[in-house]
Amino acid sequence: MSFDFNKYKADPNFCVHCGRRDIGIDNNYVIEKDVIFVYLSCKVCDGEWTECYTLSSVSYDDSFVAKTDEQLDHEYRIANMTEEEIYGS
Repeated sequence: MSFDFNKYKADPNFCVHCGRRDIGIDNNYVIEKDVIFVYLSCKVCDGEWTECYTLSSVSYDDSFVAKTDEQLDHEYRIANMTEEEIYGS
């Protein structure tokens, strides 16, 4: 079987070696600076391959308002209070 990257990119749910759809990912991936490497294997032929993902765009909500440093500091202080600070001595 010859590998057709365009076919794989359109539907990457098959083994690049034998073409069967019984593949596994098992949460096996590595994140490096700007690339995510996902390691896959075929449960039929035992073939292995790696998918490489790079950032192509960012989507976010323009209406989001970030908390101020003061709000974040206050939340941190509350979250890290001791029982004595909460209930007194």
